[in-house]
Amino acid sequence: MELHLHHPQPDTVRLALHGEVTIYQASALKTELLDALTAAQGHDCTRYELDLQAVTELDSAGVQLLLMVLREVQRLQKPLHTVAASATAREVLDFYRLGTDLNLAAAQP
Repeated sequence: MELHLHHPQPDTVRLALHGEVTIYQASALKTELLDALTAAQGHDCTRYELDLQAVTELDSAGVQLLLMVLREVQRLQKPLHTVAASATAREVLDFYRLGTDLNLAAAQP
C-alpha cells in the first residue's frame, strides 16, 4: 500500500492510493491519510480528488478509510471527487452504494 499526494492544479489535491487497502494496512494508512489532508490544508485548495486506479484490493476497513477522507473533506466544506478507480475499487464501492457519495460516476475505469 502506498499513498501519493499530488497537486495536478494549484488549487487541487489528489490522494492516489496504490496496492491493497485492507484491514492489514488500515492503521498506517489512516495516519498517512490524515497527515496528507492536514498538509493539504496549507495549500489553499478548493478541490480534493481520490485516485483509486492502482488499488488492487479493497475491503470494508478500506471503505471506512475512504469515508473518513470524505468526512474530513466535508468538514473543510470542499468537494471530493474520485477521478479514477480500478475495477476492484469500483466493484466494492458499487456494492456499498458509495458511488454517489464519492462522486464515482465520472471516474475513469
